[in-house]
Amino acid sequence: HNHHDTYQSFPPHTTNWRYSAHHRLLPFTENQAMYDFQMNWQGGQSNVTIGGPPNGQPEPWNTCGLGPNLAPWNFVIPGIRCPSDQNGPNEIGNVGNQGCSNYGFSHGDCGVYSESTGNENARGFFKSGAIGNPAGTYKKRPPGTTMAAITDGTSKTVAIAENAVGKNNTNSIIGGVARNIGGGWDTFVPANCMAKAGTGGSFVAGTDAVDWRGQRWADGGTVYTGFQTVTPPNSPACIATGGDADGAALAPSSYHPGGVNVVMGDSSVRFISNNIDTGNLSLSWSAYNGANPAGTPSPYGVWGALGSRAGRESVADEQ
Repeated sequence: HNHHDTYQSFPPHTTNWRYSAHHRLLPFTENQAMYDFQMNWQGGQSNVTIGGPPNGQPEPWNTCGLGPNLAPWNFVIPGIRCPSDQNGPNEIGNVGNQGCSNYGFSHGDCGVYSESTGNENARGFFKSGAIGNPAGTYKKRPPGTTMAAITDGTSKTVAIAENAVGKNNTNSIIGGVARNIGGGWDTFVPANCMAKAGTGGSFVAGTDAVDWRGQRWADGGTVYTGFQTVTPPNSPACIATGGDADGAALAPSSYHPGGVNVVMGDSSVRFISNNIDTGNLSLSWSAYNGANPAGTPSPYGVWGALGSRAGRESVADEQ
């Protein structure tokens, strides 16, 4: 809310340079020094992709080596780690040895392109936005969702949820991502993701799984730091193909029994059960146009309604 007071909008979750909302919120979470370190970072320029962020800033997936070239993303931000995570609050991630995060940003009940390079998400609390020059002043960054756009009410719209960090055991549903399940932007079906659930908290045998959830706190790729209110909490997270920038169904997750904690748009905290109503998961979506435009009710039950910011649904206060 301090960010909204300053810039008249909440931060977008990601952009075409893929900086996450965690990065944009650093100055508002007593981490101004880390933010300044990133914005003024000049080390390891030879490792920065040509055509990437100017002035030497690394892309948020680029560790730029160790030693004097250590990128800001390699550091752990204590405030975005949960002590109850079995990987530990100071764990360095398995993907590029970058710092992890236990909190993800809601893209609502709309299908997402995991890299999110444009404004395709029109239904969730956090939207995506394209930027021309990420090294410019903060005010030049793209606006996110405004308070006025959350017409369902901030107390009825999920903003942030727990996001368990992936383990080295990639067969674990909690923290894991099933890859290559098929489907495209229009044909991705959430029910196919649910079918990847095996027994004992593991994916079904033969699943191509990786431990990407909760990795890379600065990376706005939804598979790392985002989630949707479509498939229920602690259910399998899936991505259509093998990369980290494809259509995906990404549920929040935690090590708490029975569900996850979420932060609503008014900053209140609620516990959402794994058994929350999710409506019609056999309905496919389009990542760019959405199966349902903003202003229409969610097809994904109570959970979807809690994620849509302007769906005009009527939902119970607790589920």
